[in-house]
Amino acid sequence: MRDYLIFTLYGPMQGWGSVAVGEVRPAAQRPTRSGLLGLLAAALGVRRGDPLLDDLTRTARVAVREDRPGSVMLDYHTTQVPSEKKKRVFRTRRQELRTMLDKDDKLNTILSRREYLMNAAFSVCIWFEDDQPFSMNEIEEALNRPRLNVYLGRKSCVPGVPFMPEVVAADDELQALANYQPELRKDYGARPLDKCPIWTEANHGDFIAYTVRDRVTDHNRRQFGTRFEYHVPPAPAGEE
Repeated sequence: MRDYLIFTLYGPMQGWGSVAVGEVRPAAQRPTRSGLLGLLAAALGVRRGDPLLDDLTRTARVAVREDRPGSVMLDYHTTQVPSEKKKRVFRTRRQELRTMLDKDDKLNTILSRREYLMNAAFSVCIWFEDDQPFSMNEIEEALNRPRLNVYLGRKSCVPGVPFMPEVVAADDELQALANYQPELRKDYGARPLDKCPIWTEANHGDFIAYTVRDRVTDHNRRQFGTRFEYHVPPAPAGEE
């Protein structure tokens, strides 16, 4: 047996970024590995560029249970930006735009469409295969009292309920998730456990594998590589 850390993600909106090209910014239908480890890093007070972030990314393993499926909302954005040829450094976005307007520099308008996942809920399981940079108790405490602001993907997506972290001892992550049933599940309309699909990094040998591109290879450049993810379907109707 080993220790697993499990916590809840629920909010009116979630925005876990998927592969994006051009003006369309799609949202993944469940939390991504990079987004989850970024959330943990923020809670722990680990900033981009800190070697501890690389250690966390390298050693952590992730499984996600979909407790409540969400619906997709499409948001239409218009954003003003200065010409790319203007190579200047500004402290804030407001200062940048104000300077451009005062100097009669041309402002360009970028159009984009961003997807959000509405009213979804997930249970996230974290464990470590190698030497872990933080203890489970440290991570649990950080989720209860985050050191930096935490979001459900994008900055506009704030948590709707506490994370409710819990350290669970189990034989594997599937058993650990089965043992995690916080009281608030009924408040955000979670489905029965046997109706909740799971996606995990652990290969149990009898589940379908998918390739996803959400494994961070360079934090500073925001580059991502692929990994395998295994889909554990809910029990068929009439089975436990």
